[in-house]
Amino acid sequence: MSRSDKCRQRLATALFCYCLWNVVSGVSQRDPNASVLKFADPLDGHKRDQRKLRSETSYTKGAKRRLHSQECSEAVELSEIAPTVETESKVYDTRWVGVEDQYLYLITIGPPDIYGGRVWRSFDAGDTFTDMTPALIAALPDDAYEKTNEAGVADVFVNPKDPKDIIIQGAGRYHWVSNDYGKSVRAVETPGKTIALSHRLNVHPTFSDWALTLVRRDECEDDELAYSHMCAKDLFLTQDAWGEMKWTNLTEQSNGRIAAFIDYEWGVAATENDSDTAVPMKVIFATVYERPEHLKGPYAGWDKDVHFVRSDDFFQTGHIKVKECGNQFEILAGNVFLGVPNSCPVDLDGKKRKLPENADALSGVSLYVSQDIGASFQEACVPTVMNQDGYSLVVTHDDDGAFVIIDHKLGGKKGRRKRDTVTNVYASGEHAALYTLSLSDSYEDPYGYGLDFARVEGISGVYIANQEIWPGKEGLVIDKMESSFLSTKISYDGGASWQKIPAPTSFNHKEECDKCNGVKDCFLNLHMASSWHWDFLSNPALYTHSNAPGVMMASGIVSPVGSGMHPNEGTCTWLSTDGGVSWQDVGAGAQIYEYGDHGGILIMAKYTSEGPTSEVRFSVDDGKCWERIPLKTALKVDNIRIEPDGQRPRFILHGTACSKADHSKCSMSDGESNQDVKGIVYTIDIQNMLNLRACDRGDYEDWQPPKCVLGSERQIEKRKAESRCLSGGAYVRPSPRITPCSCTDLDVECDYGWVRKESNDDHEKLKRKCMKIPEDDLPECKVVDDGEYEVSELGKRFVHGDNCTVQFHEFGEFFGDTDGKGGRIRGSHHKKARSGAFPFMVWTLVIGAVCCVGAVMYRFAPPHVKDRVEEVTTPVAEVFNSAFSWAKDKVVSPRIGGDGGGVAMYQPLSDAISARP
Repeated sequence: MSRSDKCRQRLATALFCYCLWNVVSGVSQRDPNASVLKFADPLDGHKRDQRKLRSETSYTKGAKRRLHSQECSEAVELSEIAPTVETESKVYDTRWVGVEDQYLYLITIGPPDIYGGRVWRSFDAGDTFTDMTPALIAALPDDAYEKTNEAGVADVFVNPKDPKDIIIQGAGRYHWVSNDYGKSVRAVETPGKTIALSHRLNVHPTFSDWALTLVRRDECEDDELAYSHMCAKDLFLTQDAWGEMKWTNLTEQSNGRIAAFIDYEWGVAATENDSDTAVPMKVIFATVYERPEHLKGPYAGWDKDVHFVRSDDFFQTGHIKVKECGNQFEILAGNVFLGVPNSCPVDLDGKKRKLPENADALSGVSLYVSQDIGASFQEACVPTVMNQDGYSLVVTHDDDGAFVIIDHKLGGKKGRRKRDTVTNVYASGEHAALYTLSLSDSYEDPYGYGLDFARVEGISGVYIANQEIWPGKEGLVIDKMESSFLSTKISYDGGASWQKIPAPTSFNHKEECDKCNGVKDCFLNLHMASSWHWDFLSNPALYTHSNAPGVMMASGIVSPVGSGMHPNEGTCTWLSTDGGVSWQDVGAGAQIYEYGDHGGILIMAKYTSEGPTSEVRFSVDDGKCWERIPLKTALKVDNIRIEPDGQRPRFILHGTACSKADHSKCSMSDGESNQDVKGIVYTIDIQNMLNLRACDRGDYEDWQPPKCVLGSERQIEKRKAESRCLSGGAYVRPSPRITPCSCTDLDVECDYGWVRKESNDDHEKLKRKCMKIPEDDLPECKVVDDGEYEVSELGKRFVHGDNCTVQFHEFGEFFGDTDGKGGRIRGSHHKKARSGAFPFMVWTLVIGAVCCVGAVMYRFAPPHVKDRVEEVTTPVAEVFNSAFSWAKDKVVSPRIGGDGGGVAMYQPLSDAISARP
């Protein structure tokens, strides 16, 4: 092995260890990438569907209500509360179970002497907790090796069809099954009796007794074999997940047709949003090695020997090779997205292709999309020839489209950049394989732990992202750390355009939070996913919740562009309750936050990076006033959690014990070891503290996002800020009342092969002008070349999911010759339109010439022939005269729109389309 290979191996080992530590020590805190799916190089471990792994966060309330620095009315003195439980180590995740969320499980990282963590259970919604370790040990068989160590826990899974059924995933060679919410448990062996720390249970969407899991072979646990081809993965199936949990190794069941599995998914997952499409229940999609000699170990990267396959019978009688060289895939919005390395020796149709000699062309990957559940694929058309190296996917609010975020290799030509990659965001339109540039230079953590692109939950069409700004861009000539050049942008039109967030004009904590220093062009920049995953260096990220529409909280910095987003340099905590239009600073420094009671309660506490705290704060009036709850024992707060729907006024605050040297109310003496740090958990029930009344109909009002977003005005019911009441768990928010808006240029984006014409003039920005990308700078796109999709002659299309109303004659005004969704308008042409007078003149000359020839022949004809001609041509001449007049009016006279006959002429797009307020 060469020195460079050894270096790469050591780096891979270090990264794996770091990833593993994050898995057991904090990554499962509220995940700011809740709607992001990532697939790049196929590394170790099955990809996690982060849409289902959102970890909740919450906040507390205070002893006195203060309007910023002034006393508020209705001041309430709250008694000091004691910890609910002290755990053996820090809590890293929570699970709520049951219709009323009365069953709660805390998962800890575990003490040093246990492989995995522990589970603490509560049967009374968090009032009391019990360590389940003794019960788990007692359930193990007598011959279990080192029972105490085998009692370590990695996760808890709940039956989606019957919440009393739970599986406690062990970190060793045993799981535990319970059919009574965890009151009693029985131990079952892990698939193949392998180490289960990295197992992820994937329950069938229809038959909840069926489950799949991807398992690392025992060779991976051997230090000498962990990086060799011997370290591979098998796919296991159980059809009795909540019973005896007997497992079948599908690698073995394939009878030698499969050598190892890389990735997998249930086929019916592609039909979750499409009730009209049927897929056999046993269908499994997977990426596999078919031959043992092709195995390359856990860090092979993009590999031409990995293939995308389908089985309809659990791999008993062979499989279908759907796409040769298909490596990583995701099923999203009813489509299958597949990454295929450029080194693949065959094309899309399976025919051998001539590989380019250029090494850069071979090193990348291409994205393919199937809109028919894998029956056929098309290469995704992205408007750039830059090499592609990896992808992230963000589903749109309607679950019917996706943003594709692509990591592009720059081939060593970095310019002023500090990295050799650039990450761009591309938006899909009506066609799932056709993309247009939405945002360039979206920021992603260099190690792949967080992508700064987020869907704002609760408001369709709104997204927030951090854009990387480097010296030379936007006039910057300074040279600082890479993280200094992050600019937060927000989109209110489905990613068609982006704008910075202006700094507030007033501050509640001016000295700590106002870092504009009198500069006019000052903006609010928010910490996002890339800031959340770095343990002690982390900052709480932007957080939104579908049950708290319009509410956003984040840590961040107000400063001029390029002045930095470094920790502890003006970091404050920010709140918006109007969908990101306006923001207020609600805390100096980094706070951790959560929303409860359908967004009616906001709660926060000082984050662990700011040191220990002995209080939490909450607000019941959209952050105008904050009440304080004193804590008997101080702690460093890691997170605040709530049940997944965010319906109830009860929160779980957890963190770690702290030293008395840092705070007088800390519980650790100065000499105690940091390795023995205990976890501290508080259950905070706002209703029990305040005894608030139940809200009635008069306590609600309709809230409207500030713009027509995606062609519709939405009226969303929210509790009035001044109503001091609780909606409660039984409240169901009515569906938004939707009123369509007339289409304007805010409802369109640039079509494939076109790009926004940037302008610093606000009025020019509203015109949404697009420039055509030179043909040499575009890759081949069969979707367009084969006529499956028509790119409009004006280079525009509707934004995905837009529902604005448009009259037929207005299509030409916006798009020219298409309907804005890739369809040709009847009677339109891609050629440049000519005046109707030109063809009219041509036909007139032709007919005139015929008439002249006829006239000459008539002049020299015999008398009886002339009489016969006159008899026949007189009525024809009358018809021709009428037709001539009609054609002149219809063809030569200028018109806009059609006459109902399907033929229409259109004027060019106006330069003065008014912007929607």
